[in-house]
Amino acid sequence: MVSRLGLHNRIIDRLRRYRITHIEDYFKHRKQWRNANDIIEIARKTNSDSVIIVLNWRLALELLARGVKRVIVITPVLHSLTEILSCKITIIEGDIKAIEETI
Repeated sequence: MVSRLGLHNRIIDRLRRYRITHIEDYFKHRKQWRNANDIIEIARKTNSDSVIIVLNWRLALELLARGVKRVIVITPVLHSLTEILSCKITIIEGDIKAIEETI
């Protein structure tokens, strides 16, 4: 999971319905991320088949385009200073082709 905030137990219980058995905190491995490759490296190191991110749709699509099988996007509805209390969960799976161009 790539988030500075923790998840409330209700959210973790709901994620378990989607075959999430363990949540590994990205920030235990690194202090920050610069690009999607940093996150993919940690996901492979921890044998993760899914990545959970908070409200960063561009990063979610980039992770899918670079080979992550499943990305879960958490959209907070209610949060405290330390954890997300309520949220919308969006699961994105499948192959994606992304083309980026700067003009």
